[in-house]
Amino acid sequence: MATRAVGSDRTYVAVIVAAILLVLFAGFSRSFYLLPAFGSPPDWAAREQIFYLHGTILSLWFALLACQTYLVRARSLRLHRNLGYFGVGLGAVVLVFGTYAALRAADRPGGFIGVSLPPQQFLTVPLSGMALFATFLSLAIFNRKKTASHKRLMLLASISLLGAPIARIPAMFPLLPVWLDVLVFTGFTALMAYWDIQTRGKPTLETWLGGPAIVLVTLAALPVGATAEWQHAALWMMSFTGPP
Repeated sequence: MATRAVGSDRTYVAVIVAAILLVLFAGFSRSFYLLPAFGSPPDWAAREQIFYLHGTILSLWFALLACQTYLVRARSLRLHRNLGYFGVGLGAVVLVFGTYAALRAADRPGGFIGVSLPPQQFLTVPLSGMALFATFLSLAIFNRKKTASHKRLMLLASISLLGAPIARIPAMFPLLPVWLDVLVFTGFTALMAYWDIQTRGKPTLETWLGGPAIVLVTLAALPVGATAEWQHAALWMMSFTGPP
């Protein structure tokens, strides 16, 4: 029974990682991955080089996620653990550079491209994603010896980074709702819960708390960003970067 559960875990993780990579590629295809095929970026895409570097760093994180998933399936656990140390460093780079890129984007004249909201309000969206990523990654590192918890927390950390690519999908397909991120995050939560129920009989604590946390933070980001307290704090944070 335990062996079958482990095998099922590996299959479900591979499916979820594949879904994560699909969302990533779909969102960044037109403005990043397939940009050479189109010749020029779309109107809603950032053109500053710093954001292409940001995209490269994020891509490295997701490439590492795919690599680590493969290593577990191949039972190369020693290499998986060794690469985990690199993952901790890369995660720190994702967090620091992601936060910096969000502040630079908010400081752009006119704010975030294609976003009609005040930049200090919309800033809650990328920064809340960074906060979720930092929380899940820290918990995953702390629980690295608890395999079931660690793998779920790493998946949640990666899912929390999908806000940027998801936001670009409605720009390519205007018939899709702008709140597509809520639907996608809810879908990932349901997928993880299904995995838990199939292999453990009920949702794990990580899925039970982590998945809804991503959905609720996504829903709360803009209302929080509209408060005077947040906008004061946002303007203070934006003052550290200045216009790109």
